[in-house]
Amino acid sequence: MFKIHQCKGFHFIVNNITVSVQFGYGNYCANYNNFEPVDKRAIEMKVQSPDAEIAIWLNGGEWITGQFMSEVLNEEPDDVRGHCTPEVVLKALNWANNYPHEEGLR
Repeated sequence: MFKIHQCKGFHFIVNNITVSVQFGYGNYCANYNNFEPVDKRAIEMKVQSPDAEIAIWLNGGEWITGQFMSEVLNEEPDDVRGHCTPEVVLKALNWANNYPHEEGLR
């Protein structure tokens, strides 16, 4: 499932996990300081960015971005990972799609 989020990104929902990909004003990306009213910018400027901010959580509410960061990117865990290239976003989507939910695996 896909959901548009605040006209500056989207949520990708798969395998009972949400991957939030945001690339507008206030997100940790090239558009961080690029303020214009969100609805006007989305319609007239076709919001785009070379990078994006991601956050990942189980649909029950548990944040797992940090787990992705440490397992896949070999980075210190955090709730949000900023300045992600399209390749990192793709890794996050694939990781979420293959995330095992069985007890004891994580």
